[in-house]
Amino acid sequence: MLAPDVGFFSEQADVMTYHCGDVDGLGISAYNPDVGSIKDALMSYVIDHPPVSTDRDERMGQRRQISSAHEEVYTQVLHAA
Repeated sequence: MLAPDVGFFSEQADVMTYHCGDVDGLGISAYNPDVGSIKDALMSYVIDHPPVSTDRDERMGQRRQISSAHEEVYTQVLHAA
């Protein structure tokens, strides 16, 4: 995943980051993605992680896992409401 270098993206998952602008004390004062840092992050990732081919059955398994996780989250939220 490629995410901006602000907020809590990198604390939530293993992500590649890019510089997205000047940050003031309250957040981003100007969202201005640095194209060079995006290119560097992507090139680094491609070099370190060659593409992996996933077949249809693996993708369907991933979709089922994600769907199940979403259902669990939504069920918990509805019961908490």
